[in-house]
Amino acid sequence: MDNQLAKIIRFGIIIILIAVPLIYSSYTQNSFGTPKKAFFEISMAVLLTLFAIQIVTSPERFISQRTPVDLLVLAWLVWNALGCLFSIDRMESMREFVYLTCLVGFFFIVTRNMRTRGQALFMMGAIIGLGILESVYGIAELFGAKLLFESNIKGSIPVGESALWRWNILGTFGNANHLASYIVLTCPLLLGYGRLWKGEWRYILLLCLVVTFACVVLTGARGSMLAGIIGLSIPIIWSYYKGIRFDTRHAMAAVAMLVALLAVVFVIKPNIGRDIVTRIKSSSPFGKGGSVQFRLLTWGVSMRMVEHRPIFGSGPGTYKLLFLPTLAEYLKGGDPLSVWGFMQKMNEPHNEFIQSAVETGIPGLALLLIFLVGAMRAGFRALSKLKPPDDFFIITAIACIIGVLVDAAASISFHVVPTCIAFWATLAFLSSSPRGVPPANRRPSRPVPRPPWRWAVAAYLVVFSYIAFCNALNDMAFERAFKQGTIATSAKRFNDALKAFGKAMKIMPSSGQMKFYYGSTLIQLARYEEGIKVLKESERNFEDIYLRKNLGVSYERLGQPEQAVAEYQRWREMGIGSDEANNLIALIRYHQGKVPEAEQLFRETLRVRPTDWTAYSNLSAILLDSGRYDEVVQTLNPGSGFKTPEAYTLYGVALLKLGRSEEAEQNFRHTLSRSPRSVKARNNLAAMHYMAGKKDEAIREWEEVLAMDPGNAIAKKNIELVKNSKGSTVEVKTD
Repeated sequence: MDNQLAKIIRFGIIIILIAVPLIYSSYTQNSFGTPKKAFFEISMAVLLTLFAIQIVTSPERFISQRTPVDLLVLAWLVWNALGCLFSIDRMESMREFVYLTCLVGFFFIVTRNMRTRGQALFMMGAIIGLGILESVYGIAELFGAKLLFESNIKGSIPVGESALWRWNILGTFGNANHLASYIVLTCPLLLGYGRLWKGEWRYILLLCLVVTFACVVLTGARGSMLAGIIGLSIPIIWSYYKGIRFDTRHAMAAVAMLVALLAVVFVIKPNIGRDIVTRIKSSSPFGKGGSVQFRLLTWGVSMRMVEHRPIFGSGPGTYKLLFLPTLAEYLKGGDPLSVWGFMQKMNEPHNEFIQSAVETGIPGLALLLIFLVGAMRAGFRALSKLKPPDDFFIITAIACIIGVLVDAAASISFHVVPTCIAFWATLAFLSSSPRGVPPANRRPSRPVPRPPWRWAVAAYLVVFSYIAFCNALNDMAFERAFKQGTIATSAKRFNDALKAFGKAMKIMPSSGQMKFYYGSTLIQLARYEEGIKVLKESERNFEDIYLRKNLGVSYERLGQPEQAVAEYQRWREMGIGSDEANNLIALIRYHQGKVPEAEQLFRETLRVRPTDWTAYSNLSAILLDSGRYDEVVQTLNPGSGFKTPEAYTLYGVALLKLGRSEEAEQNFRHTLSRSPRSVKARNNLAAMHYMAGKKDEAIREWEEVLAMDPGNAIAKKNIELVKNSKGSTVEVKTD
């Protein structure tokens, strides 16, 4: 029975390693892969139940296959459990703890059931095979292949993302960076597999290695590129240290194939090559790349979070709850407007070690690092006991762990479900190397645990399996209701969205994020008082710049401008999107008649974002209304980077008021060349024609305005004045 049970468990392990990456996730749905995570937890509920039976029926397997890091990984898990008790959001932490426990359970199941060399290599082969498939599919996507599902990705590209091509290479992960993190893990393993095979298979595996690394490059994930290079370098350096020489012809062939493959892609898609070079250059710590600046900012904020809770941390899965409030504290006394552009990635610091310190405290991070070092030490010990080429495969497994850790220092590798599962499987492989099946008649070196102990462990696993199963189903139901709500919101079916979000709230009543969506939908339905009440409840365990924005809008609609200003000021203090918050405060002050204060606020926005249209247009209006035309010309000259053509119209109006007609006409025509339907520019150009004595041209321009905007009062009035002037010159209105 034990052997049959072990076969079923081994089959389940392989199914998890293959199925989890293939479950599709799109960026617009959930790039972190709730379906992937739910499938893993449901599968683990089954496997842990079988493992419980295995412990009861054959405890010698559990004892004889123990690893040097068993106690370390259990200590880390216990510390996470303590973190849940002291968490700022216990429900969210418990959900994350269930997932972490499943990972630890997966580690124990692998170490106790993948007992022979063949079984272990087959498991690692499943990881490698998925890496190859994802790489081939990812590269094919660049050329329009749709092998699985077409994701509606373009509408959800992150703000400021210039390399749009990156969102065409997603694999089944829904995110280019997540795809790269998984492939980084497989590259060194492919190198190790190449030494295990001979003949044609070695060349096939070499080609697969070239394709996988090329896919990492084409994702544009700079940290993953570096991690992949380090992961491939370690086995090569180790081989030279041991006096093992590589066939230089193979190495040269691999480099040539990589260059040829990338060259073909760059010739067909030349923009990709240019963008990759630009992204690599922007990674310099001395440059002004937004990604580098973002990481430095979030790491500084994260260290402040660690200072506040150094022992138990904020609790597993709670980083996002503390980031914005701590960011406001971090920027206090500084210049929050200077970080207005960091709109994305507010939920993670893009450094897994820092995030671990924030959520589990410094002891939690220390336990995690000790466990990882212990697993790699176990692998190094195995090197002295194994012969070539098995020892080389062990060093490639160690290299893949190091590669993922390097990638994790500047990304979110541990939060990508397939990468995390494959990472833990590799740790289990290293921790229990070398393998061998003990003789059937050999008794274990230690006595079998007494029945009460076995039954207690089994009972715990069965109960936890039930919890994991229910948690996964709960997550899936929540995800389904949440998607229905977001789809209805994007279609402006707010009543349907309210029902869907209400259903999601019933599934997870403590979720501050869900209350935020529900309250925001109430505001869209003009139910402002109800919306404010729900949004205030969400503040207990949720913070977001849009929470402050929606509260501010609600207070404005209810005629409470000072409360609105207070919410917008809290938003501005958080830095992210603070230019918009600053403009909203300025608009309130302007409507209150506090023009000097509004002017100062608009100038602050333009200081950090000179092309901000809201600030530019309103400041121009203030200056034009007060007759300060010289100031408009001197300080508000729109540059080539302006995306809004109307900026040139406003600048032209100021030039026109100063009598600089030719320059004014150039600006009006510049607006019309970029936006032919600009009513304001055409009205002003018509007025210029009339003042220059070109009456017929002026009338044609005003008639063109009325064709586009039949109710335009300025065009109607001017046509009426000109036609009734009976040859005399009249004063026409400008816009």
